[in-house]
Amino acid sequence: MFIYFYVDRIQSAFVSPAADPLFLIFIIVASVIVALTTIKKLSVIPILGMTFCLYLMVEIPARSWLVFFGWMALGLVIYFSYGYKKSHLNR
Repeated sequence: MFIYFYVDRIQSAFVSPAADPLFLIFIIVASVIVALTTIKKLSVIPILGMTFCLYLMVEIPARSWLVFFGWMALGLVIYFSYGYKKSHLNR
């Protein structure tokens, strides 16, 4: 179903991989996952959920990833500094 709606984009990704490398990686990873799911006879629903989440992650712009990692770093600094000061094991 996914391939049917994105035939043009998939073809352009294989013709010029430098234009959209993350989408090409997504197509390859999704194809391998589908093949392994079929071979091992695994449940399709969790695999589809993981594949759709991977697709959404691929479509996020690079600037959004930078903002995300910035906020993640700030949150981790606050989390670990608070835990270091208030730890009962530290005493």
